[in-house]
Amino acid sequence: MTEKKIRKKLRKILVITFAVFACAGLFFSVRVLVKRINLYNECSKVEEYRTREKVSDPKEYGLDVNNLIITMMVWGYGTDKDYYLYIFGDGKVAMGTIIGVDNESAHAYAVEALDNTTVWKNVDLVYLGRMSGRDLYSLIVLREKANFEADCYDADIEYWRLSEGIEPGPIIMKSGAEVDPWITAINHNNGNDTYFFIEAADGIRYFIYDKNAHKMLWSIEDSWYFDQWMTDIYGDDWRSKVTIYRSEKDFVVK
Repeated sequence: MTEKKIRKKLRKILVITFAVFACAGLFFSVRVLVKRINLYNECSKVEEYRTREKVSDPKEYGLDVNNLIITMMVWGYGTDKDYYLYIFGDGKVAMGTIIGVDNESAHAYAVEALDNTTVWKNVDLVYLGRMSGRDLYSLIVLREKANFEADCYDADIEYWRLSEGIEPGPIIMKSGAEVDPWITAINHNNGNDTYFFIEAADGIRYFIYDKNAHKMLWSIEDSWYFDQWMTDIYGDDWRSKVTIYRSEKDFVVK
């Protein structure tokens, strides 16, 4: 085979390869578009509903751990109480209080096991209603785009790195038992729970470098439901007691 024929054959192979990848990319884009359209149509049927209803039977409200997508949690150090904000894939929102370390541990295991019977035992539940279809669509899309396995900042790791494993080192960092509030955000995916943000009274303790995850978190923190949850824990003046951190400049250990 002459050099000219070889070059011609290589060009043909490259053209075919490019065409295959282009078609695959187009197919993927169309599939994503169709999925988003279907999601938008489903979410458009959801109407916002705000309430505060004491829950005796979670099944009556359709609260299912298998549909749980985001949990926010405040560890009430020194009170034996832990406070939760539950966000479900259908837009429903509830808050709960758990008293006692044993009950909290049982609750965490039940969430991982997707045990919808055990998970709500010993939880003082209040149903807050349902977010709007528009907010639900935005939250789900941001969550789908987010990479919860992205690189992260971890204050504990930074503390030990900068202090070279010596305690006390050149940096002073309060322990969890000395800090209130301590707010954690968790993503749930079929029993796989991923912590993606932790903020405390003194700043950000854990932070993944993913803009979509943070946009999603901020939308929750700006919602009426988050306000109701914080009010339930800290009172009507919670904004004067709790600082919401959102920037890398707020890292506890820099």
